[in-house]
Amino acid sequence: MLELVTECFLLVSDWVADHLPEVQKWVTKVVTDCFVPVWDWVIDQLSKVREWITGHPYATAAIIAFASILIFAPGIMPRIVLDFLGFGIKGITRGSIAAHFQSLFLGGFIPPGSIFAFLQSAGATLL
Repeated sequence: MLELVTECFLLVSDWVADHLPEVQKWVTKVVTDCFVPVWDWVIDQLSKVREWITGHPYATAAIIAFASILIFAPGIMPRIVLDFLGFGIKGITRGSIAAHFQSLFLGGFIPPGSIFAFLQSAGATLL
């Protein structure tokens, strides 16, 4: 058994020795042709992100706050979104997006089972 393992090891080592220059060329080509351009692109995109962040500090802060709430307190996000849209605990909030939508498209009739009815119900019941 030891002779068989030794023979296999010698065959593999001979193959590696014979093909090492080809493997080395292939790895160099892959790194040069694929990874370097991708890395350069990533660096360029990060530079653009930095420029945008510098030019839009308040929007950046809002995005970070929104993402933080979404990640660390996902349970309060629906309430925040519903309140923002105007689907409050006591009904549609005067002057809100929901109020304007209702006055423009629905009037006094809210179709049962509609998205608007669902959001209105969620706003009234979701704490």
